[in-house]
Amino acid sequence: MRFDASYEDGTLYMVTDVNNVEHHMMSKADVVDFVGKELSGTLNGILNADDEHEAFEKAKEYLEQFSAIMEEE
Repeated sequence: MRFDASYEDGTLYMVTDVNNVEHHMMSKADVVDFVGKELSGTLNGILNADDEHEAFEKAKEYLEQFSAIMEEE
C-alpha cells in the first residue's frame, strides 16, 4: 500500500507494541506501516497454525495485545 505524503501534517506519534516497547517520533506513514506489519504477522500466525488450538491461542493473543497510540507532545 502506498501512503499519500500529502496526508502528513507534521504530527508525530508514539506507539506501544505488544512487548511494551515504545516507538517514538512516528509519522502517520510509519504508524500505517507498523500496524500493517503487525497485522500481517498475526494473521499469518493464525492461518499457518498447526491445529485449531494453536490458531485459537494466536487469535487470543491478538485480542489481548491492543497497543496504545498517542500524539507526541
